[in-house]
Amino acid sequence: MRTPLGKKRISLLVRFLEIWYTPEELISEYKRIEENIDEVFKLGRVEEAKKSLKHLCYIHEAVPLRFKHDISEKLIDKFLEVGDMQGAKEVIKRIELQAKNENDPKKLSIFFVDIASSYMKINDKTKVLETVEKLLKITPEVSNIYGFCGNMLKKLGRYDEALKSFNRAIELDPTNHLAYHEKGNVLLELGKPKEALKCFDKAIELDPDCASYWAVRSRVLADLNEEKEALESINRAIELDPKNSAVKCYYGRTLLKLRKYREASKCFEEAITLGIKCECTSLLAEYGLSLASIKKYEDALKSVERAVEISRKDDVETLNELTNLFVGIALEQSIYYLKKENFNQALESLKKSLRFSKERERKGELDRKLEKVFIEYLKKIASTKNYEFTEKALTIIIETLGDNYKELLMPFSKAIEYLITKNTEILDTLQQEVRDTVLEIIGDISDIKIDQQSLFNG
Repeated sequence: MRTPLGKKRISLLVRFLEIWYTPEELISEYKRIEENIDEVFKLGRVEEAKKSLKHLCYIHEAVPLRFKHDISEKLIDKFLEVGDMQGAKEVIKRIELQAKNENDPKKLSIFFVDIASSYMKINDKTKVLETVEKLLKITPEVSNIYGFCGNMLKKLGRYDEALKSFNRAIELDPTNHLAYHEKGNVLLELGKPKEALKCFDKAIELDPDCASYWAVRSRVLADLNEEKEALESINRAIELDPKNSAVKCYYGRTLLKLRKYREASKCFEEAITLGIKCECTSLLAEYGLSLASIKKYEDALKSVERAVEISRKDDVETLNELTNLFVGIALEQSIYYLKKENFNQALESLKKSLRFSKERERKGELDRKLEKVFIEYLKKIASTKNYEFTEKALTIIIETLGDNYKELLMPFSKAIEYLITKNTEILDTLQQEVRDTVLEIIGDISDIKIDQQSLFNG
């Protein structure tokens, strides 16, 4: 069976490309075809885009090793964008095949860097770890290799191992500013912002013209409530690279942390307009969060919905987080309308959250955290003392999400029923442990305190 990229005919084509084009011409040809793929994909011509991707694979194989890594990442991104996971895996297989024929440890390490990064792209964590271990065996004393492996370990959530790797990178080369920067990022994940700040300061000392170093530093300072220094740091980042979408994004995040919501929204808007590369899920999610903070709920929901659209469909964890964010914003909007006594709009916002969560549930992307989101919502609307509205909301939630929620929310339902009717028979019929929970809920959401003994004496 012939693979899409394999066999003698393909090898000859790759060899022809190597001879016919200079390396620079190959890169230029790659960019031309890549732009064409973007155009046809936007027009919905997915199959045409996939055919062009195959030709990019030949160019990828033909380019010299020094260009291969950047092209690998872009190529895999393109395959994932058109929904072709098999094509992405095939690219990695071809890189692995080339690596097997390489005996030079230095060149082999470049292949392994490419392979590890590529497996990370398709979220194959086991293969990433295997490749990192191979890489450290063949290049044990290279600072940049330890730095790269530390970055992979960080992405795998193996923070203690990542920290050791970055420390070794710094031991081998005390001027490795990127290792200091990434070590700072790991320390942030470990909840050590002050130690992280020292690493970011050292990275800036070694490379003061790197805009992203200043940008990340600003976010940490904002977390530490150092507003003046945070703004000075992010302004320096903007001075160094005013067109960098990632820097703009950090500017927005810093302002968001400092509760400057309107300014943050403008920053995210500017970052998005800088190009599709900055259209990442985290940016759009944070943009949505900042819009919700200034009560621009519809725009906020559109931003989060867009984040879901561009997310990898196999990245269930991210999709769950975005779903929870969308639902949370829609429910916040519902509470806002309820307080304005716009009851119809309040119910519409609730239904919007339910439609979105139901859609994710059909795709198997719903997690249990959403239960807590809906329970918190019910608790908040009940605390307004509008029990009739709360009962309507409760009914809609149960009808939409089904019997599991009916059972889960039964104590809350009984509490609301009692608060509307004041009928103690509702409580008398309950099992003791359920009654205790219902009475606790009644006490939490109302001013009514019920003596259990009086229920039996009554």
